[in-house]
Amino acid sequence: MYLRQFKVFLVAAERESFTQAAKELYLTQPAVSFQIQALEDFFGAKLFKRTGRKVELTDAGDALLPYAKKIIEAMEESKKAIEQVGAAKTGKLVVGASTTIGIYILPPLIAIYRSKYPQTIISIRVENTEGIEEALLRKDIDFGLIEGFVKSSYVKREKFRDDELVLIVPAHHPWPDVIELSDLMIEPLILREEGSGTRMVLEGALMEKSLSVSDLNINMVLGNTEAIKHAVAAGLGVSFVSKCTIGKELALGLLRIVRVRGFSVMRELFIIRRENEDLSPYAERILRFLNKPMPIETPFSSTEK
Repeated sequence: MYLRQFKVFLVAAERESFTQAAKELYLTQPAVSFQIQALEDFFGAKLFKRTGRKVELTDAGDALLPYAKKIIEAMEESKKAIEQVGAAKTGKLVVGASTTIGIYILPPLIAIYRSKYPQTIISIRVENTEGIEEALLRKDIDFGLIEGFVKSSYVKREKFRDDELVLIVPAHHPWPDVIELSDLMIEPLILREEGSGTRMVLEGALMEKSLSVSDLNINMVLGNTEAIKHAVAAGLGVSFVSKCTIGKELALGLLRIVRVRGFSVMRELFIIRRENEDLSPYAERILRFLNKPMPIETPFSSTEK
């Protein structure tokens, strides 16, 4: 391969000196002359002409220059790409995830990923959406997965997948399978805390009906879905949670889903990353994996009853 010769050619052309090229490349001057001669023999043309202590490109050298640059750039890019393939299989990664994603959606996906790349060490940091955005800006995490909105213009957000919030009630609640919105307004309701993605999306759905959470009969505010499910099953109120979180409770007959006529709460889940900042090779690889359409089949996958 003539890669070394092309590199010597480029440096000599830039420095206009074989002596300076030799110093920069840690070669002897005869070695530089030898590499240039090898290229000239290959192309059958003189590439440099001497003018005093300097060297200048000939017409043939001028013609070769842009191609030599492309060859070296292509080689460096290909080397980097191959190095990244290896790096993507190993390394450490900290992923931030808002509560529903971190507890119910991400673990089975990480399990599949780790079966393919077992050398990658992945830590999952679970907080509400606001906490994940703050951790991203502090560079405590490589990227985040959230259920709500972001406030900072330094955060880039892209869709991850769709999710549905459903109204859950105790299994023996007297409500029929479908109720009116007016029924919901007077029933004791359990909400997530402010700053959670689930609450943000519910507030947005209420706004579309010209309502707010203050119009509801709020009985309790809890900081995670597990606590909410236990509270609902105990008869302390009803609540909206992600459908993917209640498969076990539905199967055990602890909870059931009730529909509200004319009121559905769909949401998009998002990947967030720092704006204008490159991710590590292994972070890029896992993001490509997460962006593939995959059903999430876990013990928590829900079947509506």
